[in-house]
Amino acid sequence: MKSKRVLMGFAALLIFLFHFYIPLSSEGNIFAFAYLGVDIFFFVSAYSLGKKEDIKFVPFIKNRLLSVYIPFVIFALISFFHKGWKIEKLLKVLCGLDFFEKSGGAFLWYLIAIMFLYLLVPFFSWLKGKIKSLAFLILNLFWITTAFVLEYAFNFTNINILILRLPVFFIGFFYDEIKSLLKIKSVDQMNVKQKVISALIDLCIVAVGIILILCFGTKIKLNKPVTELYYIFAVPAVIGLFELFNLACLNWKFIVLEFLGKLTLEVYAFQMMFGYNVESFLLKNLKNLIQINPLRKIITFLVTLLFIVLIAFIFHFLYNCVKSMFMKTNKQKEVI
Repeated sequence: MKSKRVLMGFAALLIFLFHFYIPLSSEGNIFAFAYLGVDIFFFVSAYSLGKKEDIKFVPFIKNRLLSVYIPFVIFALISFFHKGWKIEKLLKVLCGLDFFEKSGGAFLWYLIAIMFLYLLVPFFSWLKGKIKSLAFLILNLFWITTAFVLEYAFNFTNINILILRLPVFFIGFFYDEIKSLLKIKSVDQMNVKQKVISALIDLCIVAVGIILILCFGTKIKLNKPVTELYYIFAVPAVIGLFELFNLACLNWKFIVLEFLGKLTLEVYAFQMMFGYNVESFLLKNLKNLIQINPLRKIITFLVTLLFIVLIAFIFHFLYNCVKSMFMKTNKQKEVI
């Protein structure tokens, strides 16, 4: 999948825009639809996992602990000292209780939510291997049932920000099978005319998806019959963007987005941890230098983005060096 890193970089940029607290327009957040960056992450992650034939629980979870949970622990410890958390707060964050209590308001909720989901991925893979496409229907019944039971039997909706994103995850996990069932060609099987037609169709799908998000996920949030049901409207836009990037990456290079795609976890974390402070500092200190308000906001956005990407890259580089040394030491111990 050539477009994976590029698409992840684009998703990271969307999330950065969504969490940029200074309105770039007098109309408010003109990028209110940009939360679909999270759904893109779910889809791409699921698509990559869905292509693996057999996922063993222990090696898979070990890999995810090293790539997602351990960085999450480090981010939590940084915030513990930087923000003066109480030890109870730190423990709640690390074990996931913070997410169950605060939903999207929890500390780096996405990282802990995706880790909970990863715990179930080996089961999804096993089910897919046993009953193939039927597993897709069963898993979708699972999220629907879970959402209704949690809300109407227990009056608990705090994790709907994850539950209502399971459809996009399951579609990603079974995407190749769905395309095969619908007899949709992959991009490398299309001629030039088919690619042009496909691109136009994908653009329409993205447009429809964004309109649905703006209508039912921002202006009016659809919360019936299940709270936060509006998240499912991100599915068309995600699929359309996925196919568009697959086509675009056949002929073009997106070096900046590909670079950003390697730092998605770190960029998200450091923006949420320090982004507000950096933006406030810049906006305050640029007030006398730049009189034009929109220009000041744009410069603040760009400088904040560059700063966050820089510290994200440094962390990514250092962490991967330590991780490589750790894995190398473990392999040597296994040989001995």
